[in-house]
Amino acid sequence: MHNFMIACRHHMQDCAKGISALRASTVSLIRTDGRGHAQASTLRAWRYYLFSPVMVNQRAMVWDLPIDIGAGNNTLALDIANAYPVD
Repeated sequence: MHNFMIACRHHMQDCAKGISALRASTVSLIRTDGRGHAQASTLRAWRYYLFSPVMVNQRAMVWDLPIDIGAGNNTLALDIANAYPVD
């Protein structure tokens, strides 16, 4: 993971390869706002796995966690408490 994040930070070819591999098994792409909030109204009720690399204060972090989506509105808080450092 560390090498992937470094490759993406420096716009290297290994970043594109990693992103292509992730997209091959992606169900949905969801963009969050600056506070980690997003809407995913098109997902059916199911267990999904959220994966998102992010830079926080110049430190590579990643969210990699299971999420259960139920019928209706769902809330998920993405913050530093449920991310982990890459290095």
